[in-house]
Amino acid sequence: MIKIKINDKEYSVKEGLTVLQAAEEVGIEIPHFCAHEYLKPAGLCRMCLVEIKGARKLQTSCTTPVKEGLEVWTESEAVVKAREEVLKLHFANHPIDCPECDQAGECSLQEYYDKYGFYDNPYIIKKEKREKDMELSDNLILDRERCILCLRCVRFTEEILGDKQLFVYERGNKSYISTYKGEKIISDYSGNIAEICPVGAITDKSFRFKIRSWFLEKRETICPLCSRGCNIYIETPKDKPYLDNYERLIRVKSGDNGEINKSFICDTGRYKLAEIEKRRNYKAIYEMQNVNWVRIKKILLEHIVTLDTIILSSWLSNEEIDLALSVFRDYLNIKNIFYWGRKDGEEDNILIRKDKNPNTTYLIEKKVKNIDSIDSRISNLLVFGDFFEDNPSVKEMIGENSFIMMISPYLPRDIGKINLLLPVTNFLEKGGNWTNYEGRGQTTKPVFNPKEEIKTEFEILQIIDSLLRKE
Repeated sequence: MIKIKINDKEYSVKEGLTVLQAAEEVGIEIPHFCAHEYLKPAGLCRMCLVEIKGARKLQTSCTTPVKEGLEVWTESEAVVKAREEVLKLHFANHPIDCPECDQAGECSLQEYYDKYGFYDNPYIIKKEKREKDMELSDNLILDRERCILCLRCVRFTEEILGDKQLFVYERGNKSYISTYKGEKIISDYSGNIAEICPVGAITDKSFRFKIRSWFLEKRETICPLCSRGCNIYIETPKDKPYLDNYERLIRVKSGDNGEINKSFICDTGRYKLAEIEKRRNYKAIYEMQNVNWVRIKKILLEHIVTLDTIILSSWLSNEEIDLALSVFRDYLNIKNIFYWGRKDGEEDNILIRKDKNPNTTYLIEKKVKNIDSIDSRISNLLVFGDFFEDNPSVKEMIGENSFIMMISPYLPRDIGKINLLLPVTNFLEKGGNWTNYEGRGQTTKPVFNPKEEIKTEFEILQIIDSLLRKE
């Protein structure tokens, strides 16, 4: 730690930080466009200029390292004047089309103008006319008129992806961003390019003209679609009567966790997570008839004690796994307890993991065997999740007169094979603790309330445990 002064007040900050980072750590805002926590300092936009004692001119705070005894002013007369001039230059060619821009409400240029601007445009030159709806990729649209050349997008493809697919062409007032020969960006992380754009230059097709950002609220959770457990925000409409016809999951954005995913997510998590909301089941079904919980408890009490095989899901939380093992392994002494999960897929050296499940690591820690270890006939089975769709071979190991119970958020396509189907909340409707592939634990809270009065797996396990111990 070293001591520095910001605006005549002394602070202790970590050595090695930039002035911008140090100011942020002590709660002082320095406006900036090009700076990003996980990209190298560039000093391009000039918005973060500060006055430093002993320096002959203003310095970019994003590229200036702190040192013992440094004295900085972020709101001096010279800084305020420079900040206004920089904004004038950024607006010289920028279209004033906030009413139709998807970035409105979360645009840095709009925000800084409100805080530091409110001036008349001094330029009488005609603004440059440029391409406004260029397809940058299958997910992204580029509006070149709105671009302020902060180069976050260019630096992201080069520094984070290691595959530079964006470049700056021409010079000076004619400069613009494009791909090589106009080809589309191909990347599993393209959605991040729109998210890190500080203005509305690059926007996401899936969100384009869909809903205003101020009608949304963020809810924090983790992505369950692979074993990394990236931190994310689910954006959902606020409680407005005229938004009732919207899906409740409007947009997925990255959360910030430097140890797990920095502030980036893959396109699968960004665009495919909404699929876990589909094909839901909200009714308990016994022998193809709807049943209530009075009847369900009698069925459970009759058949739980006859079970010889339990198949857990790697989408269960740590608490649900612990309770399931306490009931079935410790209390009922069932030996055949296995787990299943979505099939392995591709992985890379950035974020994507081969294991496409959120909690396989904890099941392995608890010495639960994979279903590949099943080597004997199954008489009576309890399975968590829509198991048979991904594991058709296990069907052949189930006896003809077996009793099969399934606890799942989804309606199985082959429901005729299931004697008792109990609906439960999906991942976004329950909280818990999860262990990622590195053994890092994370806690989530429910993002949504279930649409119907259905229970979590933990609550159903509690009911089973209570029934057994009363008996």
